[in-house]
Amino acid sequence: MSKMEYETLYALGNEWHAKVWMQNDSNEIGKSLIESVNTKLNIFAPDKVKVRTGFQKYDTYVRTKGSAGGTYAALCGWAAKQDDGGVGAANQVAEFFSTKDLNDLPPTLIELVVIVCFAEVARGYRNESFLAFGRWIQAIRTSTTAGGAKVLWLAYNEYWPPSLTYSADMKLDFDSV
Repeated sequence: MSKMEYETLYALGNEWHAKVWMQNDSNEIGKSLIESVNTKLNIFAPDKVKVRTGFQKYDTYVRTKGSAGGTYAALCGWAAKQDDGGVGAANQVAEFFSTKDLNDLPPTLIELVVIVCFAEVARGYRNESFLAFGRWIQAIRTSTTAGGAKVLWLAYNEYWPPSLTYSADMKLDFDSV
């Protein structure tokens, strides 16, 4: 079922991007799509995760009961603090894309997966950046030490560009690219 869950979240993210993202007059469409997303999420992981809009009505915010707290720093920090450095967490994320259901993940990983598969897609991060996420998770999974896995989880900005905050993004030196 998880492939269907992933595909559903990805399709809803694409729909949000097409109909709501950066649109000033999309409030009604946005409300309807948020309702659709939350209906699906309640089927996939009952009473565990919700999506709403943030400060900008065209941007989404994911919140999960019992998670580490909504930011990449908190989510990746939680994974890095695991005894194995987060290798098991990376395995669970990878398994979601093949066999594991969303409801089978711990709250922090539910939040991470919904952010990546829906919210970032809604913001327009697809294709190459999505592949970068898979490569990053794979690198963590194959880390031979807990310390190595921890370092990779905490280097999320280097491996997963959508994780950059506005201020971090502005600090990049584009002249070196």
